[in-house]
Amino acid sequence: MLEGYEIPCISKAKCSEARRVTVAEDINIPGNSEALVDVFVNRIEWDHDLLGDFLIEPNQAFKEGYPLIMAATMVNINRSPTCNVRLMNPFSQDVDLRRDA
Repeated sequence: MLEGYEIPCISKAKCSEARRVTVAEDINIPGNSEALVDVFVNRIEWDHDLLGDFLIEPNQAFKEGYPLIMAATMVNINRSPTCNVRLMNPFSQDVDLRRDA
């Protein structure tokens, strides 16, 4: 709905599978702060033929495993070996993320 009008949304393309996203290097996120974190997005053989735009969002395992908030982020995996995601630590205790987490 937009200003009282219903606008149908039809998906034109669907990804056949979710991609695994892992932390590129060990990082400490201090309490009450936010950080841009370098991550690797799992790639497959034909990625170079695609536009490479992906939406990175936290899954349930991330939400349950880490006391962090992740902003949904649009990335292009063909621009760089790593992508950046924004993580917020709303608590006073530091959080350590290890490579490949």
